[in-house]
Amino acid sequence: MKKTLLFLTTIFLIAGTNFAQTVYRNAPLSTGNVAEDGTLAPSGYSWSELQHNAGDNTASNNILAFTGSYGTGFNYSVADNFSVPVGEEWSITGFNTYVLLVDYAGTTSPIDQLHFRIFDGPPNLPGSHIIYGDFTTNRYSNGVDSLMYRIGNTVVPARTTPVFDYKIWKVEGTASVILPAGNYWIEWQTHGVGGLINYFPPATIKGSRGDESYNGKQHNVTSNAWTDLIDGGNPASAPDYIQDMPFEIVYTNTLPVTFKSFDGVMQNGQSLLKWTTTNEINNKGFDVERSTDGQIFTPIGFVAGQNSSNVENNYTYTDVKPVNGVNYYRLKQIDNDGRFAYSSIIQLKNVIADFAWSVYPNPVINNGWMQVQLPNAAKVSVQVVSSTGTLISMTDKGTLQTGTYSIPLNLDKAAKGIYIVKLIVDNKTYSKTIVK
Repeated sequence: MKKTLLFLTTIFLIAGTNFAQTVYRNAPLSTGNVAEDGTLAPSGYSWSELQHNAGDNTASNNILAFTGSYGTGFNYSVADNFSVPVGEEWSITGFNTYVLLVDYAGTTSPIDQLHFRIFDGPPNLPGSHIIYGDFTTNRYSNGVDSLMYRIGNTVVPARTTPVFDYKIWKVEGTASVILPAGNYWIEWQTHGVGGLINYFPPATIKGSRGDESYNGKQHNVTSNAWTDLIDGGNPASAPDYIQDMPFEIVYTNTLPVTFKSFDGVMQNGQSLLKWTTTNEINNKGFDVERSTDGQIFTPIGFVAGQNSSNVENNYTYTDVKPVNGVNYYRLKQIDNDGRFAYSSIIQLKNVIADFAWSVYPNPVINNGWMQVQLPNAAKVSVQVVSSTGTLISMTDKGTLQTGTYSIPLNLDKAAKGIYIVKLIVDNKTYSKTIVK
């Protein structure tokens, strides 16, 4: 998939439980309190300034906001995607978005209605289903000044003085749905007080007109026509860039355990498994399961959990007799009440030979892995680069001893496409192509 995914820190605990409420932010909007030309925002405010690509002073973005509201004679919405990570289950209680009105001078929220619905796939494609929400229930709960002004780029391609015509408002709504791990889309629209048309400003990241994985969409609800959210740029001859939409989801992770990592290494003919949790609630422990085909798993051991904990806990388990060839491992986390959840699957090969490495699976389904066999100790790092040269992820493992290692490629949030996996062993670089 993609995304610049920003998670706010835990903000409070729900009474009677240890479930921490968290806010997921899909994309940034503020670019700071100093515009590119040096103009300061009003005290307490920041700019949301349209951007140009770093090093390119010929073209900038040109769209302040996209239509996504409904009223007499118009009915539009916007949509974007998000993911619930593997090992989590989100109990969603809120959805927030950002709007602006042209020359609106009021001091109270200009919005009085908010509709949204969640899909199990891209809402413009056949086979996707609405799994929560509708476009008739008003889920609006509050509207506040976001303390941001939307402005055009103040430097590229020519200086534009910031104006204060486009104050951005934060619109908050309520929800009540539990989503398991998976990829989802959310579509939403607002209604302005008195029927005023309002607009949704797309994401702004300093030095970028848009990430290659951005995929926001606009929906003409009346005609059921879907289009990409495209910024044609300034000047008109500039390349088009698809945009993404800022939004927030308020949720609690209701699974008893949150996995931070799970990996392993083959050393001296034994599989050393390591995992870390960041939150445990009534956690009895973990069944360690092994498979030879990645499909049928058998328990080979048990590691007790910490019951309830809100700090990081590190665990290890050694499979002293792995099978010859490929060994697949996963963890079955078991709650005191019998609930359970599975970790991701890792793969270790019980072979110590000359230097060899591979990426799997190819094409990638979710995360993707790189496995390397080291006949000697070496410094190892892994980079994943898009087909256009953008660095997607980088993992520095430091010095690894002789053995076989599985290293995640962190492609679960990356968009579909072709990627280059670069393995750096000491000072030598190896490359393979992988498809998602």
